[in-house]
Amino acid sequence: EEYRKLQRNFLSGVVTVELDGNGRFLIPKNMLTYAQIDKDAMLVGTGSKIEAWNPAIYEKHLIQDPGELSKLAAKYLTE
Repeated sequence: EEYRKLQRNFLSGVVTVELDGNGRFLIPKNMLTYAQIDKDAMLVGTGSKIEAWNPAIYEKHLIQDPGELSKLAAKYLTE
């Protein structure tokens, strides 16, 4: 029950959007502002979700150190 409460709070900003005739959807202005997207956007698949990023900010969040990447991969991607 606590997990669901936490999820609801994190997902409280979710909005439903419709695709136009060309298969496009508009990201609401408040979400663009929050993500600091003003011109170009990057869509990133993360499992069952899609994230919209400002490309410059996304690049800053990538792991640059191969050692750190290996450590995290070993921790989360091994059985």
